[in-house]
Parts: sequence; C-alpha cells; structure tokens
Amino acid sequence: MNTTTMVVEREVRPGRGWTLAAIYPLLAVGLLLFIAYPLLDLLLKSLKVGDGYALSRITSLLADSYTQRVVRNTLVLGVAVAVLGTVLATAYAYAMTRVAMPLKRS
Repeated sequence: MNTTTMVVEREVRPGRGWTLAAIYPLLAVGLLLFIAYPLLDLLLKSLKVGDGYALSRITSLLADSYTQRVVRNTLVLGVAVAVLGTVLATAYAYAMTRVAMPLKRS
C-alpha cells in the first residue's frame, strides 16, 4: 500500500514576526503601569500606619465576621462564574466545530 503525504506550503508574509515582538512588551508595560502599580500603591497605603507599615489594619478588618462573609461570598461567586463560563464556552466551541447548525458559517 502506497501512502503519500500532502504537504501544504503556506505563504509567509514578510514583516509579520516583528509586530508581535514589538506589541507584547508594550502591553506588558501598559499592564504594569495602569494595573499593577495602582494596586500595589493601594496595598501599601492600606498598610501604612504613621511612619511605618503594619498588618494591624488588615488583620482587624479580616477578623470582622461581616467582612469574612463578604470575602467568602465574593470568592464563591468568582469560582461559580469561572466554572459556569468555562462549561458554557466549551459547549459552544464543541457545537460550533462538530455540530451542523443552521446559519453557521463554514
């Protein structure tokens, strides 16, 4: 039995490789500048007591039962949304690739 393998050559567009290499560092700098820095600044300001830093404010806040309930509810909601979103997205992706649906683009 003679089996042949078909090799499909793709056209390589010139100049495509450098754009991603240039964009990713810019995105990383943007994320650090506009997301990580403000969050770190907020954390440091919340820990500041007088001239130094202490965890007393955070520990007293987390000792409160209301705050514990809020944190727990937030984490439960976040996990539920992540799991449900993943399940729905997986089902949608499967349906789009494997099932013959009306009005689906080829």
